[in-house]
Amino acid sequence: PAEYDWVEAYEYVKQHNLDLSNIESLTPAQLFVLDPILTSTYIRNKFDALLEFIKWSNVLGSVKSYWVRDEYQGRGTCHFHCLFWIEGAPVLGKSTDVEVAEFVNRLITCRLPDKEKEPSLYNYVLKYQSHKCGRYCKRTIKNKSNGKFTTTCRFSFPRKSSKEFILHDVVSSK
Repeated sequence: PAEYDWVEAYEYVKQHNLDLSNIESLTPAQLFVLDPILTSTYIRNKFDALLEFIKWSNVLGSVKSYWVRDEYQGRGTCHFHCLFWIEGAPVLGKSTDVEVAEFVNRLITCRLPDKEKEPSLYNYVLKYQSHKCGRYCKRTIKNKSNGKFTTTCRFSFPRKSSKEFILHDVVSSK
């Protein structure tokens, strides 16, 4: 998990737990489990700073409104889901596909960074932003026509890649 590689978070929580006799031998995972409140507070404060940046910098455009949901995963670490309403953004079903594509292409990239030119970013994308099928997503399905079983990802990975932006129908798309 990403927080276990977050050196700044580890050092912050460690500095506030110096009273633990075995502090130097604790891994980030162990330390974060011992102080989940401070860990969650630290992550939330960092998220709030990012949220303020997004709201006031106009990096996405003028934010008219937003919605945030905090969730805690099985290991107890907080993560966030967000929606932003951007002034002048195209509206699916009302704006043209070209307008939507231009807006998305202006703000979002989907690429694997060059391993030689951007080695850190390349490793982060592979580690944290690439789906790896496992027990969580694999499903065994019986084919109705031949009775054979196949294993498939419930999120439909791997997906076809494309050099061009493709706007799928949001109702029928997987």
